[in-house]
Amino acid sequence: MVLSNTELLQRLFYKGAVYVDCLNPQSISQGCQEALLKKNELAKEVSELRAERDQGWQEQVNQVAATLSDILNNISNSHSKPS
Repeated sequence: MVLSNTELLQRLFYKGAVYVDCLNPQSISQGCQEALLKKNELAKEVSELRAERDQGWQEQVNQVAATLSDILNNISNSHSKPS
């Protein structure tokens, strides 16, 4: 990937990217050339980044599901107890 050299994009795509000054045609050209030269390495890094994100998202899903399950169990238990 050839991306604009911004803090946000660097945080989001910390692997598999070449950063360029999007207002400088020479920077864009050099970035594209670099990306082509490193395409196999960048592709591998993008795959790694995707796997990391997928794992992180799955962990978040599991945490949310566990929290919701706890909440539902607490609600169910509080309604089933005699007053």
